[in-house]
Amino acid sequence: MGGTNAPLASDQLIQSESSNITTQMPQSRKKSDQGESLWRHDSSLDRFGNGLVGVDEAGRGCLAGPVFAAAVFLPEELLARPWETWGAPRIDDSKKLSETEREAALVYIEQMAVSCSLRYATGLASVSEIDDHNILGATTLAMERALNGLELRLRTEDLPLWSASTRANPAPLVLIDGRPVRKLPFAHQALVGGDGKSLSIALASILAKVERDAWMKDAHLQHPQYGWDRNRGYGTAVHRRGIEQFGPCPLHRKLFLRKIVPTGSE
Repeated sequence: MGGTNAPLASDQLIQSESSNITTQMPQSRKKSDQGESLWRHDSSLDRFGNGLVGVDEAGRGCLAGPVFAAAVFLPEELLARPWETWGAPRIDDSKKLSETEREAALVYIEQMAVSCSLRYATGLASVSEIDDHNILGATTLAMERALNGLELRLRTEDLPLWSASTRANPAPLVLIDGRPVRKLPFAHQALVGGDGKSLSIALASILAKVERDAWMKDAHLQHPQYGWDRNRGYGTAVHRRGIEQFGPCPLHRKLFLRKIVPTGSE
């Protein structure tokens, strides 16, 4: 890509630990370092020989719209490759990426699914399911649906890790962002802050957010008064003013509106 040879900003200068010589690191290289750190985490895990599945959710704290979950399977042969051969764009926790960077990462996920046996799937739980099961129960449903969408043999809680059948035909390790999900029917390990530590979870966080953002953009066309094209259903001032002025719509989560909408006004 063309451009001028403008001097780098001062925060792009690093000091070599082995000398007093100041070296310059391109910004694109700095951004890619997090992806390598995420890969190192996952490649160092005891995966039982059959790859790794990362799971994350998007939209758990919103006032409107479904909660999404995504699952990304990284096969063993892909995890064994050096990071420099992945050819990846910037990969990180989805909240730290711009919309353009997330879209580029989604294209990359789709390409890797074709060329490298990576698998991915999303699941959602509707607003009515959130109201019926609470947000924790609905998020669990979304995660279960995403994991089922991978069409992989996953280890369930009634198949212990040490069993002979597991050693003979190991299922991939399932790694979930946050705390353990008690009612999820698949055995898993939880990692607090996993979207900033694990490559598989970071990819799942990107996928879940991009898919949910697209869903909310479409919903905005039917309900433009809430500003969902920008706030994606979160409780921003614009969104709250829309609720106060126009009242809630069927895509709002009743459980989440109790402190905003007086009882009986829905």
